[in-house]
Amino acid sequence: AIDSLERRVRELDVISQVSQAANFTLQFDDLLELISAQTGKLVDAPHFYIALREAATDKLYFAFFSEDYERYRDRENRRWLMGRDLFSEVTRSGAALRVEDYGAAMAQRSAPIIYEDPQLKAWMGVPMIVGSNTLGVLAVGSPRAGQKFTDDQLRIFGDIGSLAATSIEKARLFAETNLRARQLSALNDISRRLASELHVESLLELITASAVDILDAEAGSLLLVVD
Repeated sequence: AIDSLERRVRELDVISQVSQAANFTLQFDDLLELISAQTGKLVDAPHFYIALREAATDKLYFAFFSEDYERYRDRENRRWLMGRDLFSEVTRSGAALRVEDYGAAMAQRSAPIIYEDPQLKAWMGVPMIVGSNTLGVLAVGSPRAGQKFTDDQLRIFGDIGSLAATSIEKARLFAETNLRARQLSALNDISRRLASELHVESLLELITASAVDILDAEAGSLLLVVD
């Protein structure tokens, strides 16, 4: 009874932390780190993934990729078409999925393992849903032989996924709003300066620098047609 009570207290603490994150203006990456850290308090799994769906292209990508408790940013933000893999299945169905052998489950679906650990065994993923929109999948896994995720772990993981979805959606909307505000401010400033700039070289430099800033790029060029 004491063990059960202590576990429930830990669950409520994690749920509270993730829930509160939705009410703070956290940087998107900081939010993902928080979700990962809080999940680790309840689910003992060395691998943790957050895969998001890109609605415009119907592709998935890892926004957060961690294996053996280490984050691999080089495997993040790489798109793949939704197919027969487990992440796509959870996203498409909107239902949680748990398997005891990830490699075998992927092989049954004729889905190649591209980024994940090929030795991955126990795996479970839950959808992150806001309204009627599935943002992506929250997933954990382990290469340890014999490890299984319990019904209680799947239940609490589903709760975390629901709260994470709300937090991620708010963070994305906040970031998009801030970006649009910055772009409009820059456009207004550019419009004013263009009207008063009389030197061609300065004008071209202003246009290029402003485009780089608005699009958050690292470099830019402006090509003119020779008359």
